[in-house]
Amino acid sequence: MDKSLERLLELFNERKGQFLITGYHNVARLIGIGGDEHDYFLIYWDGRKLSFDSPLCPQIPLKGKIDEEYYNELVRIAKLNDWFLIADDDIKKEAIDKAKKEILQSEGHELYTELYVEIN
Repeated sequence: MDKSLERLLELFNERKGQFLITGYHNVARLIGIGGDEHDYFLIYWDGRKLSFDSPLCPQIPLKGKIDEEYYNELVRIAKLNDWFLIADDDIKKEAIDKAKKEILQSEGHELYTELYVEIN
């Protein structure tokens, strides 16, 4: 395992499931790390769809950086609307499998973590 992947896995373990401001200026949860033969990518979930971002783009964590009241409001809203959080276990497993399939559909893509769909 190279140093870049080691550092990304450390970052993932620190921030998995947390709301972040992504490099695309969206609020989403970090749910995984993937890659291909050329690069690694961060996998985000915004409650409705997956997005991917380069680890070179900024990821601004919100937990512990904004008032706890505001962070808890993001959590509350996610628990009302987020497919992974409102589905029963069987449907959640199907949704995770579908997400994995979407990630791996491009030739050469790999997952370096399990998808972490809970809120942290």
